[in-house]
Amino acid sequence: VVLALVIVLVLYLRKRKLNPPPPPPAPVVQLLPHELALRQLEELAQQQLWQNGDLKGYHSALTHIVREYLEGRYGIQALEQTTDEILEQLRRRDFNLALSQKLGDVLQTADLVKFAKAQPTAEFHEQAMVVARAFILETKPAAPVVDATRPKDVH
Repeated sequence: VVLALVIVLVLYLRKRKLNPPPPPPAPVVQLLPHELALRQLEELAQQQLWQNGDLKGYHSALTHIVREYLEGRYGIQALEQTTDEILEQLRRRDFNLALSQKLGDVLQTADLVKFAKAQPTAEFHEQAMVVARAFILETKPAAPVVDATRPKDVH
């Protein structure tokens, strides 16, 4: 009986060694809204949609990224609102007027491309990406300031 138990134990340990348990899943890294938006804008730029004639796809993706950013950063229900409603909410928050006007111009022209088949110039497509990036970079939360002159608490 003891010999049988030893054999079963040896076989069990061999089998376990050959088939190790799967590693735990990697933790999901939650990006901040501005990090996610900037990453998505970079991916959109690499797809070169407008350069290949897909103006509607390009502007739909661009405005979706900006609207998602507004939702994540400010809690504005931008995906369900019209461009005018979004701009009104930005005005109510005392947003930088020049910045919100530039964004508004991009969103409104993108609406015309998506819904009225407008054909803006190539410069507009490039400028729309620049404005979207600038808006995100200028409105991202400030990094916490660490005072290097202040001694650290020692516990």
